[in-house]
Amino acid sequence: MDVLNPGLYRRLVNIFGDVKICNPGQPLIIQADDDLFETKYRISVWGESYRVNCPFCYEVCGRPDRRQRLYISHKWGQVVNGRRCYTLAKCFNEDCIKGPNVQRLKEMILTYGRLPDIKYDPQIIEPMVRKEIRLPANVPVLDLSENHPARQFLIKRGIDKEQALCYDIRYGQEYDPDFPTAYNTIIFPVYMEQALASWQARVLASNSGMKYYSCPGTRIHNLLYGWDLAKDYDYAILVEGVFDAIRVGPPALALFGKHVSDQQARLLKRFKVVFYLPDSDVPKNEIGRNIASLKIYRVKTVPVIMSQVEDPAELDIVDIQRMKEAFERMARDGAKVIHQSSL
Repeated sequence: MDVLNPGLYRRLVNIFGDVKICNPGQPLIIQADDDLFETKYRISVWGESYRVNCPFCYEVCGRPDRRQRLYISHKWGQVVNGRRCYTLAKCFNEDCIKGPNVQRLKEMILTYGRLPDIKYDPQIIEPMVRKEIRLPANVPVLDLSENHPARQFLIKRGIDKEQALCYDIRYGQEYDPDFPTAYNTIIFPVYMEQALASWQARVLASNSGMKYYSCPGTRIHNLLYGWDLAKDYDYAILVEGVFDAIRVGPPALALFGKHVSDQQARLLKRFKVVFYLPDSDVPKNEIGRNIASLKIYRVKTVPVIMSQVEDPAELDIVDIQRMKEAFERMARDGAKVIHQSSL
């Protein structure tokens, strides 16, 4: 279902997770009341609004909001009556959105930048590289001996020399003071339009608290891993992580997580059809949310249910080839769901 303000809706999904749409497609109506001294404005009809759990209820009344009682108008952050309005939000529990909480909500929603005054044009793609990006101190992973832990890690993941070369996989062999977390990691450069847009590093030490790090100052969740290798295909295969994308090969694209961001959805508009392969641990409601996010930008999406493996990185090479051939057939036939057992 289309929404009136996809940019605001996607931001709310990224922040709050579950977002309900009220009065879809209905405009905001403001009524002017003239008295002796001035004209006062009041909201006659809120119109399309997005319901989320209020983040301030616990502070105000000591009870967290579990019923999505915070309503945010689709016109929130837009120009209304000549000025940009950030007050078109109301908590129907304790009226929390007032005073300093108005500014706090504004800062929370605008984390990813200012909202435009018009609906996003899916044909327009924002610049993908906003500043000069460099890789941490590294060596190509193929320069290491096959007994090296990094090479062995990739071999166990089913990544061969050709794939390591194709995806330009690196190893953080030396300590880099600018990127200390990249030391002793496998580094995956992220190229967008032949430019280095970011990188993701996989920690080798098993006792580390975090497994993945990304380039500081970049919004890696707005990018797609494998973009330059897949962009000229008619269809794309959407997966969760870099190992999934490398294992499947072009035109696989990795989300760097389980959720589709607003920018990623806009990029995927390029393809005629997108086959979505979620990992087996992704809940059905999350899958549905991602499909709905893609639908906002009219991305034709075919969900693929894998019944024999937990994630695409575990697929056999023969199965991958059969899968890609099946995708081409299914794209022509217009199938809705594909089961791994039928590929």
